[in-house]
Amino acid sequence: MTEKPESKKFVRMGNEKRSKQILETACRLFANKGYDAVTTKEIAKVTKCSEALIFRYFPTKEIIYQALFDEWNAGMKDPVILEMIEGSSLKTLEKFYVDITGNKFVKNTKISPKLEGAIYSRVSKQKEIIKIIESSPDMVRDTIEPVIIKGQETGEIKVGSSFEMALTFWTLIAGEWYITRNFSGVHPKLTFDYIKGILF
Repeated sequence: MTEKPESKKFVRMGNEKRSKQILETACRLFANKGYDAVTTKEIAKVTKCSEALIFRYFPTKEIIYQALFDEWNAGMKDPVILEMIEGSSLKTLEKFYVDITGNKFVKNTKISPKLEGAIYSRVSKQKEIIKIIESSPDMVRDTIEPVIIKGQETGEIKVGSSFEMALTFWTLIAGEWYITRNFSGVHPKLTFDYIKGILF
């Protein structure tokens, strides 16, 4: 007696739920593998639906990316205001550092690290991405510097140029995020304690 081949198990769901599931799957795949390495066939397989169903919602991979891009662009319009942790600037900055470099969602932001990774994964969009970033609220001045100033006022952070500290801190975060994402396991992680020792 021969065994029947296992049939694909597709899950039925509403239009909005399915559309959201497709976007979440594509976002995760783009972030992990890069836009160019992902196919609609792979998105369908991971989503557990047919490729034809993907095309019913999103006729092309480009349209899937554009939907994610529009979500990212909308989220870039509002400044990120960090919530103080136990009234401590250093604890607040440490959590921010750990969350971003660990690809975790930062509270009070509208953009997940996966969405950020998915958007940056498409090399042909880099000029457009840079334009949006340049016109967005300033992460250094609007997000990090106010926390440093508060820490200086309470004596928790040493006196000095709050802007230079914020800029250096953001540069270290961006560098660590890039290294962790692209060279995982190759370089030791830059700890917040080390940064605190040299910067704050």
